Amino acid sequence: MDERPSIGSPKWKEGKSVGIERMDMNSKTLDVHFNGRSEHLTKKEFQVLWLLNRANGGLVDRGEIEQFLYEDADKDSPLSNTIEAFISRVRKKIEGSGFVITNMDELGYKLEKTIA
Repeated sequence: MDERPSIGSPKWKEGKSVGIERMDMNSKTLDVHFNGRSEHLTKKEFQVLWLLNRANGGLVDRGEIEQFLYEDADKDSPLSNTIEAFISRVRKKIEGSGFVITNMDELGYKLEKTIA
């Protein structure tokens, strides 16, 4: 059975906290806490990181991220580089967290633990 979350799976809910090892995510404040540090994310940045976290190290394709962020594609269709821009900003904000976002041969993205 596929362990990756689907768009219809329990969604990101405002006010919930999610922890992954040494990283805590608070959707009420949109803050990510790790290694004694805190970073504030925009709502879309937080949703990207949340979706990658829910995949438990699995691949999340670009289309799935796009669909998750823009449920009504006709209303809010993103530009071609919008997802990449969110990924880039989140990467910078989680530097030093012990996690990295990797691009998997343009198939999608993974949130992976770095080797300590």
